[in-house]
Amino acid sequence: MSEGARGGDRPLVSIVTPAFNAADTIAEALESVLAQTQSGWEALVVDDGSTDDTAAVVGRFADRDRRIRLVRSDHAGEAAARNVGLQAAAGEWLLCLDADDWLLPEHLDRLLALTQGEQPVDVACCGWARVTPDGERIDEEHRPDLVRPFDELARFNPFAVHSCLVRRRVVANLGGFDTTLVTCADWDLWQRIARAGHPFAADWKVLAHYRIRPSSSSHRPLRVLADGLAVIARGHRTDSRVSRSAPGLERGRPSELEPEARLHLAVWTAGMLLAQGGDPDRVWQAPAGWVAPDLDPAVAASSLLRAAAIAAGTTPERADVLWRLIEPGLGAFLPRLERESQAAGLARRVGRRLERAVIGASKSLPVTVGATHAIRVEVTRPFEDVTLGADVERLRALVEVEGRRLGSIELPVFDGVVPGLVLADQVAARFGWEVLQAFFARTLVPPSEVGAWAAERNLVPDEQEPPTSIEGLMAGAGWLLFLQELWGEPTGTLDRFYDPASPAGGPTAQEAVSPRSLELSRELPVVATPESGLLPCTVGGIAIGLVSLADLGERVEPGQLRAAIIDASGFDSCLIAVREAILGRPFDAESTRLRERLRALAEARPAESTAAIAALLPRTPGLVLGRRAPIGFGTSSTRRAALPIAAAAELGEMAMILGEPVAASQVAEASTACWARYLPAWLPPAESTRVPPVIGPVAAAGSAESELVSTLPILMYHRVAPEGAAATSRYRISPAELERQLRWLRDHGYEGVDLDAWGVAVIRRRPLPGRRVLITFDDGYADFADHAWPLLKRYGYPAWLFVVSGRIGATNAWDRARGESLPCSTGTGSDGSATRAPDRLALEQPCAAVRARTDGAGPRPRALPDRALPGARTADAGDRLPHGDADAVVRHVAGACGFVFGLSTWGRQSVFGDDLLWLPRLEIRGDQPFEAFVAKVQGEEER
Repeated sequence: MSEGARGGDRPLVSIVTPAFNAADTIAEALESVLAQTQSGWEALVVDDGSTDDTAAVVGRFADRDRRIRLVRSDHAGEAAARNVGLQAAAGEWLLCLDADDWLLPEHLDRLLALTQGEQPVDVACCGWARVTPDGERIDEEHRPDLVRPFDELARFNPFAVHSCLVRRRVVANLGGFDTTLVTCADWDLWQRIARAGHPFAADWKVLAHYRIRPSSSSHRPLRVLADGLAVIARGHRTDSRVSRSAPGLERGRPSELEPEARLHLAVWTAGMLLAQGGDPDRVWQAPAGWVAPDLDPAVAASSLLRAAAIAAGTTPERADVLWRLIEPGLGAFLPRLERESQAAGLARRVGRRLERAVIGASKSLPVTVGATHAIRVEVTRPFEDVTLGADVERLRALVEVEGRRLGSIELPVFDGVVPGLVLADQVAARFGWEVLQAFFARTLVPPSEVGAWAAERNLVPDEQEPPTSIEGLMAGAGWLLFLQELWGEPTGTLDRFYDPASPAGGPTAQEAVSPRSLELSRELPVVATPESGLLPCTVGGIAIGLVSLADLGERVEPGQLRAAIIDASGFDSCLIAVREAILGRPFDAESTRLRERLRALAEARPAESTAAIAALLPRTPGLVLGRRAPIGFGTSSTRRAALPIAAAAELGEMAMILGEPVAASQVAEASTACWARYLPAWLPPAESTRVPPVIGPVAAAGSAESELVSTLPILMYHRVAPEGAAATSRYRISPAELERQLRWLRDHGYEGVDLDAWGVAVIRRRPLPGRRVLITFDDGYADFADHAWPLLKRYGYPAWLFVVSGRIGATNAWDRARGESLPCSTGTGSDGSATRAPDRLALEQPCAAVRARTDGAGPRPRALPDRALPGARTADAGDRLPHGDADAVVRHVAGACGFVFGLSTWGRQSVFGDDLLWLPRLEIRGDQPFEAFVAKVQGEEER
C-alpha cells in the first residue's frame, strides 16, 4: 500500500466521488483508485444522504488506506456533493469520479505528465469508453479541438467527468458546479473553463471507464434535455459567471448556430426515449427554437443509435436489436424532426442511414428493414432477377467471392424488380478488379510459383524483386496481366500493347474491311476507316462504346486498332470483360481462360442486332431499359440500369432532346423502350470503380518542363454579394474577396479547366499539364450576373453555375429558415437563349447547369426539368438533394437519366479514381479567412 499521502503530506490530486446509494458499485471505483501508479492522491467520497450501506463500504476502504476519506452530506444531488468535496479537497488538481465508474491504473500519471510541459495546462483530458452491463467496451471516438475547445463545449459535452483532471483553484474561482443542474453540471463547468481561456491538453489513450446503468441520472432523457438546453443557451450568449472571457468569446458561440446544437441534443434524447418505450414527441415540448436547415442526417442517425444503445445497455453495433426498440416510433418522430428543423428530405435521409446500419448488423440474409431489402450475392453463381414487394424501394447486396466478403452495393427497386443484368453490372463496376484477381488466383497463377511464373510472362521488370503473392502481382502488374489474357499474348509487354506499330491480328497485307463492329476477343483485321471516323467495339458480343479512328488514316492496321482500343476503353474493357465472362459462373467451370470465354459468348450472340439485346432482357414485365449514346468510356453511359415503365414517355422525350433516337420493342409482354445513337444497348449509372494501380504508360500533354497535376481543386461558391443576412454569412463572400481570390489564382499560375477535360484525365489517369482549378457556383442567385460574372470574365476563368430548376425566376426558398429571400436566376443566358436538357448534374439538387463561358459567348444554360421521374420515388428524382446528399441509388438513377458528371459537397480535392457522378468539391466559405482559401486550393486543408 502506498504511503504517499500519509504523515501530513499534501496530496497532488484530490479525487472527489459523490455517492448516493452506491454500495453496489463504489468498491470497484475505489479499487481503481488504489491501483493507480501515481501515489500522490487523496480520495474524498461524499455520501450524499445514502440510505444503503455506502458509508460502511467506504469506511472499510478508509481503514485500508488513510488517503481515502468519507465526507457526509445531506442529499442535494451530484453537483452539490461535488462542491462539498471541492471545499474539503487539499490537492492542487481535482478529479471527479462518479461512484459507478472507474479509472485505469495509468490515469493519474499520464494526465499529470501533460501538466509538466513548457506550455501551461489547466485541464488535462484523456480518452474514455462506455462499458455495457455485459462488460463490452464502447470507445468514444470524438476528439475535440483543444486549441479552441469552447466551440465544441458550447454545443455538446465530449468528456466523461472523470476523463478530465482540472486545476482545483480554477474550479473554485469559477464558482464550482452549478447546483441548479440535476445533470450536465460537469459539461457546464468545462464550458465556463473554456470560455475563460484556460488551456487544455490531452492524452487520447482510453484511461477512464464509464458504466452504462439504466438507473443512473444520465438515463433520465427529459431531465438531460432540459439541463442540456440550458447549458447550450449559456454557450451561445454572455455568461455573467465568467468575469473575464477569452478574446472573442465574450458573447459565446454565434447565436444563429444554437438551434442546430439544440436539435442534436433533442435527437439524442429521442433515441433514449425510443429505446425506453417512451414518447419521443415529448422532446418538442421544451421551449426552444429548432430550425436548423443544415442538420446532418448522418450525425442524426448516429446519435439516435448511440443514445438508444446507452438506454438499452448495449452497443450501437447491435443496430438490429436497437431497431426493434426504436422502429415503432420513428414513423412519427422523423417527419416531425424534418418539420421542426426545416432540413429538406431529412426524414428519408436519416431513415436510409438507419436501415443500412441495421442491415449491416443483421446476422442472416435476406432481410427487409424499412424500405430496404438486403441479400447476399455470391459472384460465382448466376445473377437472377430479384423480385420484391411493393413497399421495397432499395436493394442492398452484400457481395462475396467464393465466400469472402468484398463489400456492398445499393440499387433502386422499380416496379418490384431489380434485373440480374443490372445487378451483375454494378458488381462488376464496383468490384471487377477484386473479382479478376480472385479468378486469376484460382485459374491462372500457381500460388507457390508466383514469382517465377510472373517472370516468364514478362510481368516483372528486371530491376524489381519478383512478387510473392497474387496480391503483389496484381498490384504491380495486374493491368498488363489482364491485357495479356484479353488479347491472347501471354508474354506481351505494355510497350507492345500501346505501340501502334506493333503487330497484332492477321497479316498486315490483307485487304481492308469495313466491319459494323470489332469484337476484342477475335483476331483484329485491317480496317477501312468509316466515314464517321467512329467504330463500335464489343466484348463478348456486347457493345462497350465507340473508338475514334479519324486520326489514323483511311487504312488502319491491327496494331493501330489495338492501341487505339486499349487507350480509349481503358479500365472499362476490364470491367465489362469480368461482367460478361467471369461473373455468374464458377471459376473452374468450362474454359478458365478469359479470352476463350469471351469468344464463346461472342459466337453465341447475334452480332450487332437488336435481337442480341432482346435475348438478354429480363423476363419480368414492367421495366424500361436503355442506354445513352456512348460518348465515352468509363462514364455512366457504359453502365446498365433499370428505370420504371411509367417513365417511358419522359425518357423518350429526354432522349429526343438529347438527339438519341428511341426504338420501342416488345419483350415478354413488357413494353420496353430502348434508345441508342449507334447500337441498341443499355442505359446506366456510375458506381465508383476501383482502378488498378497502373493502366498503361502515362504520357501527359504539354512540354516536359510543364508541371503535371493528377489532383484538381474544384471550388464550390454560393453567393457573391457585398452584403446579406448574418445567418447566411458562411454562404456569401464579397466581390472584393472573390477578386482577391481570382487574382491569387492568376498570379500563381492556375488555369481554368472544363469538366470534360478532367473527366478524360480521371478515366485515363493522364495528368493535366500546369496548375488547374475548376470553379462552381451553387444555388443560382440572380445577382451572380452582377457581382461574380464580371470578375470571372475579367480574370478569364470559366465557371459552372448550378441553379435550382424549380426556383428559376423565383426566390431561394431553401434560405427561408435563415430569414433571407433572394431572387434566383431566370434560367436564360445573357443572350436570352432558352434552356435545354443538360448532361451534367450538380447533386446538390436537381438543377440547371449553366456554363459561364469566358470566350465572349456569355452564359449558356442547360436546364433539368423540375419534375419527378414517374415511379422513381426511391431516387428522389423530383426532390431536392440538399448538401450534396446523393447516395449510390441517387447517383445510379442520375447516370441512368444521362448525366455523366455529378458535383458533390464532399470536401477534398478530386483525384484519379473518383466517381464522375460524385466529384468532391472544396467549399469556399465567407466566414473563413483568405488563408483558408489558399490552403484548400493547395491541398493543405481538407474537410
